[in-house]
Amino acid sequence: HVGGSMLEAIVGKLHEAIVRDSAGGDGDDAATFSRVGTNMMVLMCCLYDLGVVHCELMFDIVRLCISRLGELEVELLVLMVTHSGPHMRSDDPRVLKDIVLEVTRRCAELYPGGAAPNTRVKFMLDSLSELRSNKRRSSEARTSELMQRLRKWLGTVKSSIGGVGKRELALRVSLKDILDTEQRGRWWIAGA
Repeated sequence: HVGGSMLEAIVGKLHEAIVRDSAGGDGDDAATFSRVGTNMMVLMCCLYDLGVVHCELMFDIVRLCISRLGELEVELLVLMVTHSGPHMRSDDPRVLKDIVLEVTRRCAELYPGGAAPNTRVKFMLDSLSELRSNKRRSSEARTSELMQRLRKWLGTVKSSIGGVGKRELALRVSLKDILDTEQRGRWWIAGA
């Protein structure tokens, strides 16, 4: 119950930050929502890496960022690739390949002539390309190793508490499910 409610709040704040950024917020309000968005994305990546949420939700968020692809969305994609990219690649390499192609196509539409407008967009494209070709930076390898150890430890805690075995415990909820709670209800929260 707590995990589902927390996930709903995090995704709601992340979606609000993305929508506000796309609406063209300015000044301190835009900077605040940019920080909120990046913090919520880091939390989402941690939840995903620890097996709380399924890759379906992460790929939905990526698609939302690609559809808008502003400054905040580029930053969110960079965060997602650096924090959870290898895990996403191992979960569904075919979808990740399609997403890399979609980002490349979208950047070509937005920035004709092949020149990215700033270094952050170029870094995002390079990071996605490296992820697609399964290249890793040494800092990402260290972070990944730490997350694997943490996942193993959490697995032993889960199995000692409830004996869950090999069952999938990640919440298989999509972005649409979370955003349409008024029409669909909160089926992922027990007792809601």
